[in-house]
Amino acid sequence: MAGATNADQTNIALDHCRYPWCLYLQADEVIHEEDFQALVDSMEEYNSREDVDGLLFHYNHFWGDYNRVHRGHNWYDRDIRAIKNGRNIRSWKSAQSFRKDGNKLRVADCGSWIYHYGWVRHPDTMRKKTIALDSLHHDEQWVKERHSDPGQPWDYGPLDKIPLFTGTHPAVMRERIDNKDWKAEDYCTPDNPPDHEHLQLWCRIHSALERFIGRKIGGYSNWILVK
Repeated sequence: MAGATNADQTNIALDHCRYPWCLYLQADEVIHEEDFQALVDSMEEYNSREDVDGLLFHYNHFWGDYNRVHRGHNWYDRDIRAIKNGRNIRSWKSAQSFRKDGNKLRVADCGSWIYHYGWVRHPDTMRKKTIALDSLHHDEQWVKERHSDPGQPWDYGPLDKIPLFTGTHPAVMRERIDNKDWKAEDYCTPDNPPDHEHLQLWCRIHSALERFIGRKIGGYSNWILVK
């Protein structure tokens, strides 16, 4: 299965967990200190609920800059990042989420946010990352076609198409944000724009419709939400 090694490594860590709740963060994810108490309160509230397997978090996906965050249809806006231990829950597919015996988990919305920074990297580094990531999910020929010029810096495309982020960042990110010394705009190619999914017409129409009605239409939903 494509990306299965990510799930395998996640399950190794999961098997070493010894507490009632397991909090799962990937290397490019951070929880804001302002959300800490809401998370703890949710764990306490749902700890005795047998019908709840885990907690659902909301997502900020930053793109090309710490001031731009994806809200489009092609980006998942929620996912499971806390699960109860000892329920035969395993990492799912490419370690994006979790399932129990192959079935979706029953989860409660904890109201906390995951700050995802994996797409804010210097364009040279971003190219190397995407090649490595794509190599986990696709065969060699696909990767060569996708990255025909592996030495070319990653092109984030026009950032003005990405909504501005108006909140605050976790304190642990402040030094990294202050030390950022590059701009994605300096590596854009306006005459040959990238074919990112969020720039495609179908996705822009879908995203605009979702903004109008105030909710997602279809899309990623690997859980059963309970009250």
